[in-house]
Amino acid sequence: LGDYKTAKEYYSKLYESLDDATEKKKVGLRLFDIDLLSGDIESAKKRYESYQKPVSIISYGLGKALFDRGEEEVAQSVLLKVAPDSEFYLASRYILAAIEMDRKKPSELSKLFKEIEGLPIISVEDHAIHDLAILAQMRIFSDAGRLDLAQNALSRLNTHSAYYATAIY
Repeated sequence: LGDYKTAKEYYSKLYESLDDATEKKKVGLRLFDIDLLSGDIESAKKRYESYQKPVSIISYGLGKALFDRGEEEVAQSVLLKVAPDSEFYLASRYILAAIEMDRKKPSELSKLFKEIEGLPIISVEDHAIHDLAILAQMRIFSDAGRLDLAQNALSRLNTHSAYYATAIY
């Protein structure tokens, strides 16, 4: 219902009352979600730092929130902790590549996005990220005047992609 303050109060009480580590971890994850959803990034950071080995969903969630706030350096260090076998790996790699947009040469960027394109698709969201990685390559090649390489990238984009019309444009 969007009443994060009340939800946080209830979950905090529940968290304190639990003895089972697994249940406590589940409730802690909910508290982390509440922190992110309510925009309390500082509390989310503290909760993240309290984990000895943060799970990928927390690393991705905090990393994306930090990226969205423009805290790229911190976001980068957090996103690098997303495990390769995680359903958040492809998305985290895409954000890491976006962070590098102003730092790397176009040839290096195109390689980063090509690597992302080649990663296995694990989640439904990964299909869109895969397509966005192809679009990024097309843009990089187009901006560099390499329309042949941009067309090659376009040929790898599924015609049923939500981004196909954008790619054609």
